Formats: sequence, C-alpha cells, structure tokens
Amino acid sequence: MAAEPVVSLELGLEDLDITNEDLNFAELSESLSRVAGNKLVSDALRGKGQQNDNIREQAKDLEVTLRQVEVESIEGYVSESGNLQELHEQILECDGVLDSMEDLLGRFLGDLSEISSEIKHIQKESLNLNVKLKNRKELHEKLSVFADNMQIPPSLIDVVLDSEVNSAEYLTSLQLLHKKLNFLRTSKDAQSSLAFQDVAPELSKLENKAVSKVKAFLLEQFSILRKPKTNIQIQQQNRLLRLKGFVSFIKQHNQVAYSEVRTNYTETVGNVLLSHFRVYLSHVSGLEVRVAAKGDVV
Repeated sequence: MAAEPVVSLELGLEDLDITNEDLNFAELSESLSRVAGNKLVSDALRGKGQQNDNIREQAKDLEVTLRQVEVESIEGYVSESGNLQELHEQILECDGVLDSMEDLLGRFLGDLSEISSEIKHIQKESLNLNVKLKNRKELHEKLSVFADNMQIPPSLIDVVLDSEVNSAEYLTSLQLLHKKLNFLRTSKDAQSSLAFQDVAPELSKLENKAVSKVKAFLLEQFSILRKPKTNIQIQQQNRLLRLKGFVSFIKQHNQVAYSEVRTNYTETVGNVLLSHFRVYLSHVSGLEVRVAAKGDVV
C-alpha cells in the first residue's frame, strides 16, 4: 500500500494571532478559499458540518427533555401544593409556638430576676435577724444576771433571819447573800438602776443580821475550848475547820467583827495553852529531886 503523498499546506497563518481580540475574518475566509480544494481541508470541513448537525439534534433533544422535566416539576408542585400549604401552615404554627416560648422565657427570666432580688433581700434580712438575735441573747443573758442578782428570794430572808447558823442551808444562804452583795457593790449598771434604791437597804440589813449571828455562833464555838480537859487539836480538826466558810464571810463583810472573832480565838487558845503549860510545869516541879550540896558530908 503506497503511502499518501505529503501535501504542503501554506495557509499563510503565520501572522495569525488568535489571542488578539481584533481578529480579521475577511483574511481568514480568503485563506480558507485558497485551500478549499485540498482533500484534507475538505474532509475536515465536511466532518465539522456533520458534527454541527449532531450538536443541533442533541440540543433539540435536550430542549425537549428540559421541557418535559419542567412540566413534570410543575405537575409535581401542583400535586404537592396541599402538602406545601400544610407545611406552610405548620411553619407558621411553629413560628407562633416559638414566639410564645420566647415570650414565656422572657417572663421566666424576669421572674428569675425578681426571685434573685428577693433572695438577696432575704439574705440581707437573715443577716440582720442574726445580728438582732445575737444582741437579744446577749441582752437576755445580762438581764438574767442582773435580775437574778437584784432580786431577794423570800427563802434567803427566812434562812438568814430565822434559821440556826449550824443548819445545813445557812452556809449556802450566806454564799448567795455574798454573791448578791458583791454584784451590787461592783456593778455600775446595778448602782445606776432604780432597783438599787430598793434592794441595797434590804441586802444591807440581811448582811448585818448574818454577821451578827455568825459572830455569836463563832464565839460560842470558841468557848468550848475553855472547858477543862478539852483536846484543842481534836476540836480544831473536827469542829473548827468546818467553820472556815463562816469566818470567810465575816471577814469579807465586817472587818470589826472579824477582828473581835480573831482576837477572841487567839486569846482563848493562848489561855488554854498557857493553862496546860502551867499544869505541866506544876507536875514537872513535883518530880524535882533534891541533890546534895557542896556543904553536905558524904
């Protein structure tokens, strides 16, 4: 099979610039007419024509398809119009629900703000109440101490005035009387109160009466030591040591009476001891034996 001869095509397109926007179609047409008789060019132009026909047919088919799709879309939209309307209504209903929820949440937020303010107010009131409660407790304690020390129980009066000093409740009553007198004389609040004018004289009377009775009782107890054959040490341990509460009371509330009691006790004990010592000396003197003097003859 012989090879086809190579045909040299001189189209004169060397100066053709397809990137230039100013394309001269007249020169292009003239160049193509000069080579129109060439077999390769003719075949290429015929193929291009057939290709154009195919493109036109494809375009027509595509247009038909598009129209069909458009019609189907319209029919589908029409057939779904009821659902779309329902969907639209549902969307509107959802919008309404969302609006109501937004309004509800807004009111809820406002309520929360009010509740927060109320909580802060309650906390503040609670702190104020705690302070008031603390102050009232302190005031109640002070008033309780004040009232307890400023009142004179009838039982205290009865014991101090009528009971015997050696009774079981007398020393307890003396301790209570001492507590009230000490409060009355050391507390400025008590001294500046209206009750002081009423209570102070009564407590002073009870104090004088108690000092008088305790003094007489102590002197009576000391007189026992003067009895003959009395063992002072046993009396001191078994009897006098129990009287230290009475001695302490009289020392704190009447120095003159305390001095009399102390003097009486020291004199009594001194006299008793002196008497015992004299008796002892007399017995020792009887045991004295005469020894021979230097002038005696052995």
